Amino acid sequence: MFDQEKLEESMVVHAGASPMRVRQMRIESSGVISVLLERAAVASWTPGAHVDMHLGSTTVRQYPLCGDPEDKTSYRVAVLHQTTGRGGSRYVHEKLRPGDLVSVSQPRNNFELLPAQRYVFTAEVG
Repeated sequence: MFDQEKLEESMVVHAGASPMRVRQMRIESSGVISVLLERAAVASWTPGAHVDMHLGSTTVRQYPLCGDPEDKTSYRVAVLHQTTGRGGSRYVHEKLRPGDLVSVSQPRNNFELLPAQRYVFTAEVG
């Protein structure tokens, strides 16, 4: 049996971040898993928001929130496994597991969708 308070005390928590427990990891599609992070209360967020996840001792990666903004106890992020990347997605896919603690920043939204009469979306594939 683990002692969450003791684990949180021994964990490095970065400035502006808080420890969150990995509650669930789920395969969403080929090469993509979602990670459900939880704690007693989380800051509110809006679609387009991102969080910083501190992975291991030196890696920090930004992931968009993709869960339910009304859920006040968890965040969900989706991570594409990039084998040729800098190591963040590889850490999430190969090392991170349910029960682990991760230092996670408060959400920030540099891409907030503001009310408008109409929207135009563009996308690039490939």
